[in-house]
Amino acid sequence: MNIERFEAVERALFWKEKRVLVIGDLHFGYENYLHERGWSFPKTQISESIEILGKIFQKTGKLAQVIILGDVKHYFGGILNEEFSDVLQFFNLIKENLDKNGEIIIIKGNHDNILEPILKKQGLKEFVKLKQEYILEDILFFHGHKRDFERVKPLLKGKNIKISIIGHFHPAINLEEDAKKEKYKCYLYGKSKILKKELIIVPSFFPLLEGTNILAKDFMLEGWLDVSNFEVFIISDKVYDFGKVSKINK
Repeated sequence: MNIERFEAVERALFWKEKRVLVIGDLHFGYENYLHERGWSFPKTQISESIEILGKIFQKTGKLAQVIILGDVKHYFGGILNEEFSDVLQFFNLIKENLDKNGEIIIIKGNHDNILEPILKKQGLKEFVKLKQEYILEDILFFHGHKRDFERVKPLLKGKNIKISIIGHFHPAINLEEDAKKEKYKCYLYGKSKILKKELIIVPSFFPLLEGTNILAKDFMLEGWLDVSNFEVFIISDKVYDFGKVSKINK
């Protein structure tokens, strides 16, 4: 399934012409964050993430760039020990699937307040670049927090940007059939009223939770981003085009 010039491969976007892979929020350390608060939760996040990423690489081959749209880590207050090891495993797998001069671009998310020490300690800074936003040809990549929208507006006026790609919102959709109710991760694609440009919202790569139901609260993500006229692409055994958000029955 293609979304604009990208192929939706599992829960990542692949720009074949440029050999670029775009990944949404990772939130490493989420399980340990729950453990600290007394929740019993099996530790499967890193193994599931690596399994999914391995399947994606089988379809893409070697890459020139992997762009991660922010929230690599989950814990706000500091750095959990497990975040070090999880990030190292995940990024080493990416490194194995990069060209000789390939690189990882990390767009800093609102959870990534102390990300630099992880990269430095694990020896990742040689091929990882941290950015507030990133422009590749006519595409702008940024995280997607409300303050990010305000920050990138001047960029859209000064450069020939046609599309923006973001994460942050973890879009998902609840679908019901008879007594069965399922939630699926999804992509969203449409014209942003705020940016006045085409916008692709990428689902979280995070495997433990499907995400936030886009059909709730009048199709307003976090109460302020209107996606009612966006196209929905649902991830199941493959990626399916479900049409406009507003046309789907709640």
